[in-house]
Amino acid sequence: MKLSKKNCLFLFCLLLAFQSVSADDDDPVAPTGQSNPQEVFISSITQGQAGIQTEVLKASSYRTEFTATGRGVNLQALLSLRNRYLLSIAENQSAKAKLNNSSQNLQRLQNLYENGVTAKRNLQAQQTQQQTEQALVDTAQIQSQAIKDEALLSWGGTLTDWALSSNGKAIQPYLSGQQALVLVSLPADKTLPDSTQQIYLDVSGNRSHALLAKFISSAPQPDAVLQGEHYFFQTNGAKVKPGMKIVAWLPEQQKQSGVLIPKSAVVWYMDQAFVFIKSDSNKFTRLAISDYANTLEGYFVSTGLEAGQVIVISGAQLLLSEEIRGQIPDD
Repeated sequence: MKLSKKNCLFLFCLLLAFQSVSADDDDPVAPTGQSNPQEVFISSITQGQAGIQTEVLKASSYRTEFTATGRGVNLQALLSLRNRYLLSIAENQSAKAKLNNSSQNLQRLQNLYENGVTAKRNLQAQQTQQQTEQALVDTAQIQSQAIKDEALLSWGGTLTDWALSSNGKAIQPYLSGQQALVLVSLPADKTLPDSTQQIYLDVSGNRSHALLAKFISSAPQPDAVLQGEHYFFQTNGAKVKPGMKIVAWLPEQQKQSGVLIPKSAVVWYMDQAFVFIKSDSNKFTRLAISDYANTLEGYFVSTGLEAGQVIVISGAQLLLSEEIRGQIPDD
């Protein structure tokens, strides 16, 4: 159908009006002319309305972790040593009391003999008795030291002091189940930093559910199979029982430099972690992070981000959605 000149003019004006309305309704989030597909432009007004929040990254340091094996320790052998030690102490005290009494009798008979009141054979019999009592004291002391040496070889100095103390106050939380003793065996090529006072461990190997464990002391070599260093740690007795196998996370020897970002700043896309950096007043750039460590405070990133950059900590998912929407061609 052939259009009249008047109808053609009407359609042309209508088209101009439609384009004008479309231009006014364009979302300022993703304007045309965007050169980088990982960039998003949002006006300051829209940023406030969308709840986008940022913070400046600060320099941080972190020791990355490595895993080691561990197990809950049964204290029955240590308690047996404690009982034997306390018994030997009691025997030693009894032998000393008898020796003291024998020494007094010997001194009394010595005076009587010198004054001609008693026979020499009585004095000699008392001397023999005093020597026997002294031998019993020496034997009890040797037994006590042997038990202590055995405990040191098996449990180390700290646990030996706890177990063999007279009141046993330090060992009581382990007997009641409030605390659990854990032996951690490091890989042969790893060592524990001297400043380490705590690690994390879990019976199921889940780092996010790991328990805090406090350092006690180094441990003697338990067997010839595990060649690495061994350490005793204490943790919650309600979660760890004797014999349980445990996965432990320990800090590396050297610290790494980087930045610490909140977990809310990270978005996932195509199985990759990303963050958005605010590079201008209305410009946001998506950056991939690959070298990072999951900590209780957030993600520690050693490469790809620098202190002083402004990172989005709230609204990153919205920015990702707008970036993807901006890449869809208009029909």
